[in-house]
Amino acid sequence: MSEFRQLTGPAIDLGQMLTAREQRVVNQTRLLKKYPEATLLCGTMRIPGPIKTGPKLKGLVQQFCETIQKQYKDKLVDQLIKLEAITGPEFYFVLNIAPKQIKQEMVCFEQGNPLGAIWDLDVLYWESEQLVQVSRVALGAPRRTCLVCGQDAKNCSRSRQHGLLEVQLKIEQIIEEGWDARW
Repeated sequence: MSEFRQLTGPAIDLGQMLTAREQRVVNQTRLLKKYPEATLLCGTMRIPGPIKTGPKLKGLVQQFCETIQKQYKDKLVDQLIKLEAITGPEFYFVLNIAPKQIKQEMVCFEQGNPLGAIWDLDVLYWESEQLVQVSRVALGAPRRTCLVCGQDAKNCSRSRQHGLLEVQLKIEQIIEEGWDARW
């Protein structure tokens, strides 16, 4: 168990995380090969460190999934939701919506929701026998910002600008402050 209030699940190791990432690609590929004309919304949480779960995180993902199911019920083709994964909750929604449209809507959600900063919402489609991801930059949206300082997240991550504890404490703060105002 963790010393944190929100990140309370079991600690995982690098091997488990790499296996989970590989399995995500398998799931993405399988779903888009099955529905090659559709768009895939794949979501996880931005939680660095060995602890990726907790009851509120699971609750957030569950609520988000219910919102997607209601909002896109006429466009929803298939879904896969994994709330209990020790590497963190994840979900996949196959939608009959243009990739850029759903990515724009997810960027707006990330930017307009108090908890949006901790979501990792990827939009993919199938083209030329491979997965293609729609980037924020391709839409003219700004790059993701660092949870701690607001600078470019990739630069902070690569340079290890902030220690793990500092990032985890910021995630705890985001969850606690955003919990009541989540939707």
